[in-house]
Amino acid sequence: MMKPNVRFEIQIAQVPVIKAQPHQIRNAKDAYPILQHIANQHEENIVVISLNNEGYVINSRIVAIGANHTGLTWIPTIFRGAISDGADAIIVAHNHPSGPVWPSKLDNKLHGILDKACTLLELEFYDFIIVSGEHLYAYSADSMVM
Repeated sequence: MMKPNVRFEIQIAQVPVIKAQPHQIRNAKDAYPILQHIANQHEENIVVISLNNEGYVINSRIVAIGANHTGLTWIPTIFRGAISDGADAIIVAHNHPSGPVWPSKLDNKLHGILDKACTLLELEFYDFIIVSGEHLYAYSADSMVM
């Protein structure tokens, strides 16, 4: 019996970056203006922000909406976009539609996977951020920042 060929396609949505002035990210709070559009979404949104070597935003994109983290199918999309942007560093962020921004066990697992992948690809893993409403948790600070 032959197995059917099943293909999945992930659409990449570009998130507009303010182009009037270069946007430099020095800490998690600096990233919030780019992420606030996902903070109150009812489905989980995963965003990657590509940065140059001075922390200036090259691009940002939504790589998954309503993602099932256990499948991890969106992870290659993070790096595909960052590599095509010529990024030196990335920030990965997602919202918690349920409200609290404290990381789950799965968030901690994903942080570890992304950190290892960045090391292999020689990308700086600048931060892993969780947003919800007006609150923001940053792994780089290991605390709720806002």
